[in-house]
Amino acid sequence: VMGKPMATSQDFVNWVCSEDLDWRFLKQVLVSERDSFLSFANGATHQTIYFPEVKAFHVCLPPRETQSRIGDFLGVIDDLVENNRRRIELLEEMARAIYREWFVHFRYPGHDDVPIVDSAFGPIPEGWAPRTVAEVSSVVTRGIAPKYAADGRWTVLNQKCIRDERVTLALARLQERPVPEAKRVLFGDTLINSTGVGTLGRASMFLEE
Repeated sequence: VMGKPMATSQDFVNWVCSEDLDWRFLKQVLVSERDSFLSFANGATHQTIYFPEVKAFHVCLPPRETQSRIGDFLGVIDDLVENNRRRIELLEEMARAIYREWFVHFRYPGHDDVPIVDSAFGPIPEGWAPRTVAEVSSVVTRGIAPKYAADGRWTVLNQKCIRDERVTLALARLQERPVPEAKRVLFGDTLINSTGVGTLGRASMFLEE
């Protein structure tokens, strides 16, 4: 499929399908069972699923024709998801370009009719005013110090939960300490990572209820 010989490192497990198994069906099984795989993982800092556990995995295998139909159907959905992802990336880049044009270079619609004046932060359009984020926010707060518990009431977002300017709950954990009203995440809140190697500065808007 890749067009040239390839190999993987020891960090991978490779399944080579026989004629009894459609590779697209196997892919969908593995993707859908990701949470189950995590239950087999060992290690605190570098989680690993060891080979004896991998070889013990079982799947319910329908007839080959049914596997192919499932693969065809879900493959179409995967293609739609990928196309939408690319559209979103293009729209996000357009939004960043508009932001730079309007709020960095001050070339927004009608800017020719607005004079530029001096401010403490340099030249800005007349009528604009420099403000700190805290001055124009109703709440600016750090998160909580969680007490994690498998049956905890509250879902806690950690720094890994912000990826590609989006919030994912897949890596969130539960905790049991009370959460003050000001520290409860609401729809439309802006979140930014303030700690974490490789995650510091990641930002996203929270768009869930």
